[in-house]
Amino acid sequence: MQDISGFAPGLDPTVPGVVIDCTNMLPSTNGMVAAGQGADIGADALVSQSYGAACLLQLDGSSRMFAATSTAIYELVSGSWVDRSKGGGYTANGDWDFAQFGNVTIATNYKDAVQSSTTGAFADLAGTPPKARLVATAPGFVMLFSYNDGVNTFGDGWWCSGLYDHTTWMPSPSTQAANGRLFDTVGEITAAKSLGSAMAVYKDDAVYLGQYVGPPVIWQWTLVATDSGAYSQGSVVNVAGVHYFLGNNGLFMYDGSRPVPIGAQEVREWLRQNINPEHVGNIVSGYDSKRSIVFWFFPSMLSTGICDECIAYNTVTGKFGRFTKNVTDLVDFRALSLTWGDVGALASTWGAVGDLLTTWNDPILMGASVGLSFMSADGKLYKMDSNATNSSLTTGDFGDDVSLTTIKRVKPRFLRSPDSAQITHYYKRNEGDTLTQGVTVSMNDGKFDLLKSDRWHRVKFSFVGNCEITAFDAALKSSGVR
Repeated sequence: MQDISGFAPGLDPTVPGVVIDCTNMLPSTNGMVAAGQGADIGADALVSQSYGAACLLQLDGSSRMFAATSTAIYELVSGSWVDRSKGGGYTANGDWDFAQFGNVTIATNYKDAVQSSTTGAFADLAGTPPKARLVATAPGFVMLFSYNDGVNTFGDGWWCSGLYDHTTWMPSPSTQAANGRLFDTVGEITAAKSLGSAMAVYKDDAVYLGQYVGPPVIWQWTLVATDSGAYSQGSVVNVAGVHYFLGNNGLFMYDGSRPVPIGAQEVREWLRQNINPEHVGNIVSGYDSKRSIVFWFFPSMLSTGICDECIAYNTVTGKFGRFTKNVTDLVDFRALSLTWGDVGALASTWGAVGDLLTTWNDPILMGASVGLSFMSADGKLYKMDSNATNSSLTTGDFGDDVSLTTIKRVKPRFLRSPDSAQITHYYKRNEGDTLTQGVTVSMNDGKFDLLKSDRWHRVKFSFVGNCEITAFDAALKSSGVR
């Protein structure tokens, strides 16, 4: 048996167990699992495509779920989207960024005044803060990045509120409101997120770490890297005090010391070839804590801007997967538990109820729950890890540089068998040759029977339904030297 090693198109295809291509397969603890295509959680559709969404926790543990269109902010209340825009609405056509400061939700889109809401509708944030592209919170502070204060436009600028006062913005040592610029490297700030009590700030090819030091400096900034950076706010994921981020030079993890590349050999070149550089600002990402998987959805070369391709990384195994879906936003959706009345509204049969759940002890049945969910272009909110349909993975090459081998059988090892499966066989005489497609065979008695001689072989597994594959065995018999 060859253990499935995860999606790694950059590795030598003769590495045992390598997966050189896959569709809708995610890295599990034991191998690879079919990706869920999403289950409608039952909420109404947003009036149009979302341009920023967040599910934010209040101090009492309750949550507020927001999604913004280009001109309005909506809150999800009892399954319906309620307009929470300030009086008169918004005129900007841009992305929104959200953050939570205690019980106050802060929202910004760079073109309109920064917004705040404790309950009900948003309003202009008091204290006349600058317009900003990004907002983040650190202990005691609301922080804005890449700002326009009405006089100056500083793409590399930062501005913090007064200490424990989100309504104070005039710089002063007494209140500890302050501002400054990060100009040791070129370019604008593209992302900023808290890292413990510190603040990590990203440019295209640089990473800074900000630490609170008190008056008169307030925030002290250290340039920690000039060979890595993040594409956008949506390409940085905070996982238990570690940032995972996607940028020009690939994927990295950062714990406050120095960014460390991940998947440099496996997927870096594939990402460069597949991410549309014109739309990297649209990248969205999230973390599925139940499966320890980080997702980055990005616009492919075929996309006109919407995220339609995903690279997934398992933080436990260090393996990758890939999956395709049109996504506009990712959120950690916190929903109340289902009532019997809710079940009837969401599903007409017990089988359909099962499709909504990962397992029968899914947190959605057990009080308030957190689960990675996505907003689609249709304005609907979907639960991520459910309803697997079609998936596939393509192995690397197995055989011999000298001897001909006859492949007679391929036997997969499943932890969960699919509803049905096929393999397509490929073969070639020398490793550098172009592959020739052979037969396609359906699974029978848990195996695939075929007969073909050549030096090198490759198979593509195609699955229907939920499944998890951990390994496969290819029965090869020597056919002599040629």
